[in-house]
Amino acid sequence: MVAMVFVLLNIGLCNGGKTSPYVRKLYASDDLPKDTFPSPPGFNAPEQVHITQGDYDGRGVIISWVTPVMKHPDVVSYWAAGAEGKHKHKHTVHSVITTYKYYNYNSGYIHHATIKGLEVSDRFSSLRKTSPYVRKLYASDDLPKDTFPSPPGFNAPEQVHITQGDYDGRGVIISWVTPVMKHPDVVSYWAAGAEGKHKHKHTVHSVITTYKYYNYNSGYIHHATIKGLEYDTKYFYEIGKGNSARQFHFTTPPKIGPDVPYTFGVIGDLGQTFDSYETLKHYMANPKAQAMLFVGDLSYADDHPNHDNERWDEWGRFVEKSTAYQPWIWAAGNHELDFAPKIEENVPFKPYLHRYHTPYQESQSTSPLWYSIRRASAHIIVLSSYSAFAIYTPQYTWLKKELSKVNRAETPWLIVLLHSPWYNSNSYHYMEGEAMRVTFEPWFVQHKVDLVFAGHVHSYERSERISNVKYNITNGLSTPVKDPSAPVYITIGDGGNIEGLASGFVDPQPNYSAYREASFGHAILEIKNSTHAHYTWHRNEDNEAVAADSVWLFNRHTYPKEEHN
Repeated sequence: MVAMVFVLLNIGLCNGGKTSPYVRKLYASDDLPKDTFPSPPGFNAPEQVHITQGDYDGRGVIISWVTPVMKHPDVVSYWAAGAEGKHKHKHTVHSVITTYKYYNYNSGYIHHATIKGLEVSDRFSSLRKTSPYVRKLYASDDLPKDTFPSPPGFNAPEQVHITQGDYDGRGVIISWVTPVMKHPDVVSYWAAGAEGKHKHKHTVHSVITTYKYYNYNSGYIHHATIKGLEYDTKYFYEIGKGNSARQFHFTTPPKIGPDVPYTFGVIGDLGQTFDSYETLKHYMANPKAQAMLFVGDLSYADDHPNHDNERWDEWGRFVEKSTAYQPWIWAAGNHELDFAPKIEENVPFKPYLHRYHTPYQESQSTSPLWYSIRRASAHIIVLSSYSAFAIYTPQYTWLKKELSKVNRAETPWLIVLLHSPWYNSNSYHYMEGEAMRVTFEPWFVQHKVDLVFAGHVHSYERSERISNVKYNITNGLSTPVKDPSAPVYITIGDGGNIEGLASGFVDPQPNYSAYREASFGHAILEIKNSTHAHYTWHRNEDNEAVAADSVWLFNRHTYPKEEHN
């Protein structure tokens, strides 16, 4: 009876395990030849070096090695990273030496040296990483101007792009250029399912603008705002007339709510090079993203003589295959300034502000360069790194008020877009964002911002959750510290621009830096619910949709637990 019960319990515990179906290739498992790994060069050179933990809590290490001929030297020298220069912090420890005889074998001199009392990385993850990936270096030349020609048909609309057109996601701004004539200036739109007779077809007229820059005259730039759309609905829209008419579509986001899943793409510093083309191609091959968070530096027209504004047209045609179908949320970078007194162009942001509209008035902003929107479960704040932000300025005043309005019960994910990064371990543009950081970082910690995306530095880097809010010019407290209320800072200025990659990371890697790599790519932010989001970064050179960097993010307001890389 006891045996019977025992057998039944075994059956109950089993519940269907798994035998792997993997079939291993069968080949002889012979030992490698003895001379495969020869002793290192040099008389009595230490070999067979290995380490293991040397104490109970991780502040010790046992270093072991063998000297084949003589006992000595029996000393280990060691020092902390950063003290290599003069070795003024160099320490030494002697080994314990043993030998043994086994049958007709006599061992060399086996050393074991124990070091204790080492510093531990108790403030940050010990998993920080500088990627060893070596990218093939080739010229990041701009694509030829005729790579993306105007669409066929007289005065056909081109450079079509959309962005959110209101505060909560029921509006869209549709923008395009007609090269010859103002008209037609109408957008027709309808919900999916009403295509047949277009009985629910609606129309809206555009606002039209033009500008002149040096010896360039723009086409007619149209911006049409549609509001009152249904949530989570696919819409078709048509612009142009007759043989020149063009049709596109977009999908509105779900209704605002704390557990609404939504996926954003993230790109910065895109430009229009062969690398830029690869970045956009890789992004569009990833079907997950529903909207784009773009952190500035669009066309890089200002890198050409006299800020060649034809490059703005070329860029608009280049990105149209994405921007016409999903909203790109715009932040302005330094390459949008186009401030060039030498050619008598003294109005900052002139081409950008004519071409790319934002719904800034919906969030009571006084400038299209800083604004906010709510989309699904996210509250997104866009800041301008190249506009005044000190105390009493319009941007400062607006941000202070906007942060107080954020309702984490409705939009738990608080995300900030800006251009010049606040934390950057690359020598390129090092500390250029420091003034804005000192001004706004205490607010970001106070309001528990989840993520800050920046560009400007032409590489990729993700930080730990850190802050430096105790710093002021007199106390000298200038070291970032781990802060569970602080954002993760992500620099993603690696879109593919003509200026190339920034590979000059400082060494050693700072503790606040979790992952960094000098490669072009894009990112995907998948918000799952009010507590969890999954973030991945994808380099262009990976042909498959694999993530070179990934992390689960926990919401700072609803689930402020510590994340693990």
